[in-house]
Amino acid sequence: MNVFVEIAKSLQADTDKAVLVNFRSHRCFTAGELLRAVDELAQNLSVHLPKQKTVIAVSLANGEDAVTAVLALWQLGHAVMPLPSALPTTAIENIMKRGPASTLVFSSLKDFGPSTVLGRLSLKHFHTGNKI
Repeated sequence: MNVFVEIAKSLQADTDKAVLVNFRSHRCFTAGELLRAVDELAQNLSVHLPKQKTVIAVSLANGEDAVTAVLALWQLGHAVMPLPSALPTTAIENIMKRGPASTLVFSSLKDFGPSTVLGRLSLKHFHTGNKI
């Protein structure tokens, strides 16, 4: 069973249903809006990610960006390794250098040096010592 396929089926069943609420901005996302955001991010990410399925680390605060990023990565067939967004950048860099993930998706508000900016999200590739 593909988790993303099952989630997408549920979302497509009622695209007008509210499925995600951002309590900070008071914005409510319908299933259709979420699916469109996931598709758009998946298209943008696919240009910058390895074609082979791999582990991608995600360090985002809980909310719409994290949900969209995880679903987009699942849509592309990648595994997700969540990292707390509250960790200092040095701690995240140390984790990334040890593997198994060699790519990090994070908030564009953080600075991990040169990275690819995709709106509110950024992407950085690391050279890792370990592979799975």
